[in-house]
Amino acid sequence: MEKYFITDHIGVFDGFYSEEFCNDVINFFEYRSKFVYTTNRDNSLQQDESVSIGHEQDFVASRQTEEQIFNPLEAVKLIEFFTEIFWKKCFPLYNKNYPTNDQMKTLGFNTFKIQKTLPGQGYHIFHFENADMLTSKRAMFFILYLNDIKDGGETEFLYQSKRIEPQTGRLVIGPASYTHPHRGNPPLKDTKYIMTSWLEYISDSR
Repeated sequence: MEKYFITDHIGVFDGFYSEEFCNDVINFFEYRSKFVYTTNRDNSLQQDESVSIGHEQDFVASRQTEEQIFNPLEAVKLIEFFTEIFWKKCFPLYNKNYPTNDQMKTLGFNTFKIQKTLPGQGYHIFHFENADMLTSKRAMFFILYLNDIKDGGETEFLYQSKRIEPQTGRLVIGPASYTHPHRGNPPLKDTKYIMTSWLEYISDSR
C-alpha cells in the first residue's frame, strides 16, 4: 500500500519501492563488495562501506574505474527502475505541497551511492548536503532504506526534531540546505543498507 506524509519540507514515502527491489540493490552491493569494488570509510566522523554508481549516459564515463568494467547493465537497470518511480510518483506528490518547487525544472540526479553500515557505525555529526562550492549545485537529497532496522539507525533532523525510522522501501526526500542538518544514527544491532543521492541543478533554466 502506497502512503506518504510531508511536513517541514521532509517527505516520507512508504510502499512505493518493493522489498524485492531493495533486496536486488543489497545483493548488487554485496556482490561488488566480494570483488573489493566498494570503499571503506573508517574515521572519527564516518564509518561505513559504500559504492557509487553513475546514472544513464554518465555511467559510461564514470569517475569510478570499476564502473566501466563491472556489471554495468545491472547498475543501470536498478537506477532506471528507481528513477522511474521517483519522477512519476514520489516527486510530483512532494511538489504538490510546495508549488514554488516548479521553478526547479533543471534538477537531475548525478551519482547514486549504496551504503552498508554495521552496528555502532554511521555518520554521527549533523551536516547538510550543499556546504561548499563542490556541492553547491545540490538542491535536495533522498535516502531509500533497503532493510528494516529495529533498534537505532534513524535519520535525525536537528531543527525539525524528527527521527525517521528505517523501514524496507521507505523513501525520504529533504532539502540539501543549512535549514535541514541531519545525521544517521548508528544501528545498534542490525546491519543497515541505504541508497542515496542528490538532486542537482544540471543546466541553466533562463
